[in-house]
Amino acid sequence: DGKWVTTKGKVFTKWAVSKRYLQFSNQGEIFGHETEGVMMLTYDAKSKQYGSTWFDSMAAYSMRSVGTVEKWTLNLLSD
Repeated sequence: DGKWVTTKGKVFTKWAVSKRYLQFSNQGEIFGHETEGVMMLTYDAKSKQYGSTWFDSMAAYSMRSVGTVEKWTLNLLSD
């Protein structure tokens, strides 16, 4: 319905794969359910865009996003 959802949780970040990726590990609660997820973020020099793939414990699929940085803000759009 397009409304924002507020959640509580923790995010841990670390460099991965020879510092080519930034890995975000998430633990939290959404809609009353405990969840965990992982996102890998990188910069694609060929397309000159950032790319990420998200995996979590609530879905049986991954979500891919691409985007750019503008004024210190990472803007990602998913498919």
